[in-house]
Amino acid sequence: MRTAVLALTAQGAETARRVQMALPDADVYLSKRAADALADSAQDKAAGDTAATSGSAAAGSDATTGGSAAAGSTATAAWLAGVTTFPRIVQATADVFTRYDALVFLMATGIVVRSIAPLIRSKLADPAVVVLDEQAHHVISLLSGHVGGANELTRQLAAALGSDPVITTATDVEGKVAPDAIAGRLGLVPEPHGAILAVNRAVLEGAQLRYIIDDALPLADFYQEQLAALGDEVFFRGEGILPKEGETRPIVEVVITLHPAEFPTHQKRGGLFLRPERLIAGVGCRRGTPWEAIRAA
Repeated sequence: MRTAVLALTAQGAETARRVQMALPDADVYLSKRAADALADSAQDKAAGDTAATSGSAAAGSDATTGGSAAAGSTATAAWLAGVTTFPRIVQATADVFTRYDALVFLMATGIVVRSIAPLIRSKLADPAVVVLDEQAHHVISLLSGHVGGANELTRQLAAALGSDPVITTATDVEGKVAPDAIAGRLGLVPEPHGAILAVNRAVLEGAQLRYIIDDALPLADFYQEQLAALGDEVFFRGEGILPKEGETRPIVEVVITLHPAEFPTHQKRGGLFLRPERLIAGVGCRRGTPWEAIRAA
């Protein structure tokens, strides 16, 4: 998951470093004012430590403390070298919104809401948006909790930082795993959009959820194993599906397939489909390399 971490203040920058330890591949964006303040502070500390170390050495004292502080200043300078700076958070948000799968903001929720508001399109297209206060007391899943993976990211960061996760999606609060959340985990695209809300509402109202897998899918067995591990009822296309004895709850079906048109009844009644995304990978090779060798590698 391509992740951008955005912070406004020096304290936010310190928390951003902690977040980056939990998400090593994340890119950090820091306000120019905070970056300049951190750089000046690191330079002042390094200069002061150098003077203190020289004085201690001249007096024959131990200079270990000064050396450690100087190393810390050097580390801060090195970290800042890999940070991207920005003048205004609204512009920075617009720049990263479509370039990353997830955005982690270290600032007030109100600032984030105002920054992302003009950019929001739909739950199937928007990135995951997570908000932390600068002290990392709370981690808030703000946008694209299911399909975008914000809820999972919130739990991950809360565990890594010792924070309280704040998740408000109804299915999660009720302890249910929604189909669009499963889609986010397994690389599936839920469609149509309106069916997502209808299915989640039915599940919250007590409906029995079951999945029908198109057995022509290359990963049909994988999907069956993953869903069964979550305790869901899973059937393959064409199986004789009988109601459970004594089961009186309404049943909601979700179909996993590449070809919704092959399930006309489900499609006609506006049922939910989970469609596997295509994965296209490119690889460099010497001229004349047989495709079998590339595939084996």
